Amino acid sequence: MNFNYKDVLSRILDCPTDNRTKSARDFWRKETVLFKKLYLKYQNESFWSNLNLHDCNCKNGRIPSLAFFLDKKNKYWSGVLYRKWKLFHWSPKPFSSYKPKKDIESQAFYPINKKTIRKFFDNK
Repeated sequence: MNFNYKDVLSRILDCPTDNRTKSARDFWRKETVLFKKLYLKYQNESFWSNLNLHDCNCKNGRIPSLAFFLDKKNKYWSGVLYRKWKLFHWSPKPFSSYKPKKDIESQAFYPINKKTIRKFFDNK
């Protein structure tokens, strides 16, 4: 599987519709540079291929720019990306097997009270 960062950008960004304009070329140039900075911090192609922002506070799961993730004043979006990174790499602790003792020194006996229908309805 070949990793294509443009697919990632088109999935999570509000991209221009006409790529022939100068503003569209500037947009792609800027977002490519920002993506390379973010990729140096979060280096996993699988993470970026599966990243979506549908559960975040944005319209249609898309943001205007990757600069949101690099904003030093507003930590919300960098926190979102960090949480998604941690969730992507989370794995549960390995289960350690527990072997119970076969010989129990003191056994506890519990009284078994059989419930009848009368006791069930009289229980107040």
